[in-house]
Amino acid sequence: MVAKAELVWENPEQEFQRIGEDRELAVSFAFRNGGRTPVTITKVTTSCGCTTAELAKKTYQPGESGELPAKFVFGGRRGPQVKSIVVTTDDQKTTQLEFKCFILDDSVSLSQALVWWRVGEAAKPKQVDLTLGQGGKVKIVAVTSSNPRVAATLLPVKEGEKYAVTIQPVDTAQRELAEVIVQTNYPPAAPKAYTIYIRVK
Repeated sequence: MVAKAELVWENPEQEFQRIGEDRELAVSFAFRNGGRTPVTITKVTTSCGCTTAELAKKTYQPGESGELPAKFVFGGRRGPQVKSIVVTTDDQKTTQLEFKCFILDDSVSLSQALVWWRVGEAAKPKQVDLTLGQGGKVKIVAVTSSNPRVAATLLPVKEGEKYAVTIQPVDTAQRELAEVIVQTNYPPAAPKAYTIYIRVK
């Protein structure tokens, strides 16, 4: 029986959330040689030019640990980003590492911008999740509905970071249009408002 080298990765899939002002994300993938012979990493390939990953050391003895550092430069990218890194070893085995980064594209990120019910459907409340960026600078100062037949209520999930807006029509007996306005205090010179569109159709 031939003893084989084997890289064991501690956390091959990772998730992060950042704001655009951070500009970049540094990620580290820890591993160890779980086999009985030395292993050499012959190639590291990233999924795009915005992500770089490079090892200073290539060969690892049995039981030896190491880390693969990677850097993702945001550029103009916003929203959900998925990046992968393929690691090839001298026995021709490949391992795909992956990290996900949600880059908040503004002061407030909405889980959805349209909420709707069908005419005659049960008028149960629906929820829109809000995530605040800018490192705690943003506050929601008001949530208002343009239609008195549609109620909107702000609920804190994690104070200063995450909130939920619960939206509920009085009934769904007829077609309705409404806009729920989420007013913030940021940026101070011209505070932004975000719109959730409501339909009963």
